[in-house]
Amino acid sequence: MATMYPFIISEDPGYLGGQTVRLLEVPIDLQENKQALFAWYAKELKLPEYFGKNWDSLEECLLDLSWLSERRLVIFHRVLPLGLNLKDQQTYICILARVMQDWKVDEIHEVTVIFDPACEHSLCSLAKEAGCAE
Repeated sequence: MATMYPFIISEDPGYLGGQTVRLLEVPIDLQENKQALFAWYAKELKLPEYFGKNWDSLEECLLDLSWLSERRLVIFHRVLPLGLNLKDQQTYICILARVMQDWKVDEIHEVTVIFDPACEHSLCSLAKEAGCAE
């Protein structure tokens, strides 16, 4: 396991499993548009009705998680989603970085974002270019 602050680079997120963990694996086919990504999050996390299917609303929901029974949310990516739109891809990465940095270990919830090692180079470039990760 390696880190690219704030993200974790690992091919196996299973070591974070347990009763108080919700593990989500982002589908590899979410390359075309952000609306498909929003719909996937809404379905998988059962996002509240106030979720507006936009970037601000996704970030707000990931910073709330009050409806989630599990303490820790782990979001695993085998590939970087939204590969057909660089701006959306950067926005998504920055939202995940802010969400990870906002949740503290001693809080009610915690969000961990993991990327497969195959994503590391692209992730590093995207995050640095967008100014949202070290």
